[in-house]
Amino acid sequence: MKTTVKQIATGTLMVLLSFAINVQAHENRAHASSHENNFEPALHIENWMIDESTWSLSPSEEISIQTEQDAELKIEDWMTDTYFWDVVAVFEEVTESPLQLEEWMTNSKNWDNQSILSEKETALAIEDWMVNSYCWNK
Repeated sequence: MKTTVKQIATGTLMVLLSFAINVQAHENRAHASSHENNFEPALHIENWMIDESTWSLSPSEEISIQTEQDAELKIEDWMTDTYFWDVVAVFEEVTESPLQLEEWMTNSKNWDNQSILSEKETALAIEDWMVNSYCWNK
């Protein structure tokens, strides 16, 4: 029910916003091409639009308009079972050992980027399985 009301409110706001943006237009004609002349006919107010009996609803009519009802919520066993909600058992405190520096972390040979850049890779060889259609079209 709340979602429906929010959707209706959002839609109404978007429509009103689009009307407000269109009010700032300088012309009321739009040309799809130079061969068309668009003319908007004047709007006419009809009697049913301003008739008070059309828009004033009795309480019984208002109730009949309401079509969407929220489903009845039921309490299930797991919702009241203390086993599921025992927070102490679920969130036990974990203690971690402190971080320690190891020799490889401070060894300058491991962090020498020049030796990595000077390495040469061999050219890749195309093997039969790489181009064999049987391997790829199973």
